[in-house]
Amino acid sequence: MLDQLPTLVSVETKIMDDDAMSRGNPPATKSLLDDLPPKPKIGDDGGDNDDDDALCAICNDDIFTEDSTKQLPCSHYYHAECTMPWLAIRNTCPVCRFELPTDDPQYKRSIRTEEEYISMSLWLLNVEATRQGLELEMFFMGLNLLNHYR
Repeated sequence: MLDQLPTLVSVETKIMDDDAMSRGNPPATKSLLDDLPPKPKIGDDGGDNDDDDALCAICNDDIFTEDSTKQLPCSHYYHAECTMPWLAIRNTCPVCRFELPTDDPQYKRSIRTEEEYISMSLWLLNVEATRQGLELEMFFMGLNLLNHYR
């Protein structure tokens, strides 16, 4: 059984990834859309906001200093007119996939279910490792897998 653990973990990971991809993400919370700040102008944040090579990852057009922008909590920014329609249908950053809050109760339930599934899998892994007299190193490898999904 223990010699099959890496294979079982990789199969479970693939199934969960495929399931998440097929579901897609829900829209971002409406209140968040209204509260997104613009990207700070040059000098506003103490940095050197050089927009010469900035591209909007949604429309692939240049972002100029005078353009109206929205900045996500992950610090990525896009044209305001691109950001709002994007977040109205999905709650992730187009670049890094940072998840923004959502009001979708079904999505929230599915996330809780996945976390519970991972926790139960790790508990079973620990029980089996203990039964086989395996060192806790294997258990901690499983914990690293859990942290990967958070």
